[in-house]
Amino acid sequence: MLAEAQTGLLVSNHSYGPNLTASNQIWMLGAYNSDARQLDALCYNNPFYLPVFAAGNSRNDTAIPYSTQIANKFGYDLIAGDAIAKNILTVAAVNEVQTYTNSESVVMSAFSSYGPTDDGRIKPEISTKGVNVRSTLSTSDTATGFMSGTSMASPGVTGVVTLLQQYHNQLYSNFMKAATVKGLILHTADEAGGSPGPDYEFGWGLINADSAARIIRDKNLITNRSIIEELNLNNGATFTKTISSTGTGTRPLKISISWTDPAYPTSNNGTIDPNTKYLVNDLDVKVTSSTGAVYYPWKLQGMVSTFSPATNASTNDVDNFERIDIPNPSGTYTITVTHKGTLTGGNQNFTLIANSQNLSTLGTNEINTKENEIQIYPNPVKDILYIKNNNFVEAQVIILDASGRLLIKETVKDSKINVQTLETGNYMLLYKDTINREISLKFIKK
Repeated sequence: MLAEAQTGLLVSNHSYGPNLTASNQIWMLGAYNSDARQLDALCYNNPFYLPVFAAGNSRNDTAIPYSTQIANKFGYDLIAGDAIAKNILTVAAVNEVQTYTNSESVVMSAFSSYGPTDDGRIKPEISTKGVNVRSTLSTSDTATGFMSGTSMASPGVTGVVTLLQQYHNQLYSNFMKAATVKGLILHTADEAGGSPGPDYEFGWGLINADSAARIIRDKNLITNRSIIEELNLNNGATFTKTISSTGTGTRPLKISISWTDPAYPTSNNGTIDPNTKYLVNDLDVKVTSSTGAVYYPWKLQGMVSTFSPATNASTNDVDNFERIDIPNPSGTYTITVTHKGTLTGGNQNFTLIANSQNLSTLGTNEINTKENEIQIYPNPVKDILYIKNNNFVEAQVIILDASGRLLIKETVKDSKINVQTLETGNYMLLYKDTINREISLKFIKK
């Protein structure tokens, strides 16, 4: 894994875990052991690399130590080994969801292992189909059949990570950091489970590749936009950003931070459910509305109460992904990111993600005058689309259809682009030039 990560590997799938067979190994369930610690160190030193791990299939296991844990904790605290690491993505298996309507659409499999980790972190983090998945078989080089397990779910998530990285690179000519693509997946998950927010069964919910891709597509829109910003917080510093979310609609305002955390200095080597919190650089996000209301991220209760629903009344001090959901947003909101204690290394990279029905950022450094901003005309257009205020600066132009599919990608040097081959409909143009002007604009082809 280290050799591949150092040469640019972005994602890998891992459908395995420790083979526990003795009662004295029960401490390993939920434990931040040496494997998890080494994996965190590897990811921290290779910030674009995201390993995806299956959560395990032990919820109906009759062998010790799983059977003992099931009897004592009702199926919780069953994940072990590498899948406990902070900087990876751990996947639960659910039944196929043909049409998602609400959280009840997502039905848990009979076998998928539940979290949490010993320190109460959210594991698994995401769910996808792992029941009756068509897979290759070992009976011949061409054999396929249906199989079930979290080992069938984690490859699906790995595929989504790959597609999102490919899409981002197509649009913006670079890849996302692992914390960014992981954060996008958790930020856009469809609700699952009996209570709002995350839980130790489904994680943040059912993966939604389409929603994540739309945030990537929309991140430079002036209005109706999403935010994806890869940032850095210095020791003792505070990051703030003011946004506006207005208009009608049922979509909440979601704001998340995600980061690749340094490996904890030590690992568990035999203690059952220690009180140690393994988060090293503890970042915190909160949102304050123009009316003075303060919003905090979702947080679970750990081993104290694995059944209890998530709360959002205080800071989160265990997870390196935090999300705030604000229902029915209206007005301006200030995002504040701080940290507790002292940051190891003197600073911490993190990614900010936000989206809502109608989102815009407020900041003098982001406001262009009408005289200088990039515009396109005529709109609607028949043949040639002209770019106003380009001033013949070399620019990369990408045109997407309404679904986000890339149709045209070319370098423009004469402030115009031929769209004659496009069918009648609505399109989006992504513009980025050599003087760092970047914008997305909508147009109609007639």
